[in-house]
Amino acid sequence: MYITPGVAGGEAMCFELGIIRRPGGRVPDGPYDGTGKFELKMSTTRNAAQCAEETIAGKWAPRLLAGLRK
Repeated sequence: MYITPGVAGGEAMCFELGIIRRPGGRVPDGPYDGTGKFELKMSTTRNAAQCAEETIAGKWAPRLLAGLRK
């Protein structure tokens, strides 16, 4: 999760809350994700990255990179 703080009218405010990961779940669509194409949604990108990290690819990719660096 990330928070974008700011000041408006001399008062501290939160301008944006974003969910980057949800352990065991799916990242929901953001406020601007509802009108665009599926491939361009930020939630699609984040869900794909989370899936890759939590499945087999997330387990073998670091080993592969370590082997290539040797």
